[in-house]
Amino acid sequence: MRATALKVTAVIRTIATQEVTGEGTDYDAARAAVDAQAPEGFQVLSYSVERCVARERRRDGLGR
Repeated sequence: MRATALKVTAVIRTIATQEVTGEGTDYDAARAAVDAQAPEGFQVLSYSVERCVARERRRDGLGR
């Protein structure tokens, strides 16, 4: 009986995570900026949103 070699190939996935941040004028623009930064082969697991609100007050007395 003749021995036969068997070769098995597998595709593996790392468990590495990486955080990317994107900014935009609205949610869709910010999300597109995040998606554009995701390295090839990575899948976005979740999105979180941080909203910044600025309140300005003039100190020179103009524009009251």
